[in-house]
Amino acid sequence: GGDVNLEDLIPDEPNVVTISHEGFVKRMPVDTYRVQNRGGKGVSGGLRDEDFIEHFFVASTHAYVLCFTDKGQVY
Repeated sequence: GGDVNLEDLIPDEPNVVTISHEGFVKRMPVDTYRVQNRGGKGVSGGLRDEDFIEHFFVASTHAYVLCFTDKGQVY
């Protein structure tokens, strides 16, 4: 036996993180996205009528992502 780090049990994979205008956060594997042909509309992401994506970035499952609120809290 040896010491097992919990981070070693999570596979190191790239993920797409999206944050909507209303503050909803979603993480999905990069493999979910595919190349579209010319004129494609894309797949609906389940957003509400007035909501839209404000932030879109790619991060590893081993990366630390800190989310700061307007009230000074960090998640």
